[in-house]
Amino acid sequence: MNEYQYLDITNEIDDLPKALKIKDKSFPIDEDRKKFQKVLAMLKLAKIKKQKGEETDEEKMVDEIILMLLGQEGFDNLQEMNLSYKNYYKAFLGIMALASGKTMEEMKAIAGGRFQ
Repeated sequence: MNEYQYLDITNEIDDLPKALKIKDKSFPIDEDRKKFQKVLAMLKLAKIKKQKGEETDEEKMVDEIILMLLGQEGFDNLQEMNLSYKNYYKAFLGIMALASGKTMEEMKAIAGGRFQ
């Protein structure tokens, strides 16, 4: 019979659902690992293209990421808010912060202050 040394991380697992709140609306975030890996791959590809001087449609990519992480209903509800460009990107950073486990301040730093 094999004996194991266990490290029980049950209390370390954060399984509370996350949602972005804007005014009186709540936008649940889909934190599925595989979806988020696709998001990271999209961002990495965009960065590589930018470094090579190739064109990327950043606005389309942001919309695709928001759609992926909020789902169609959440995406549609966010669009109906008619946020300004600056505030739409703040919502994007908030969604990314929740999905990645980072703080909003960390996401702003990663974005290089572009949307503050």
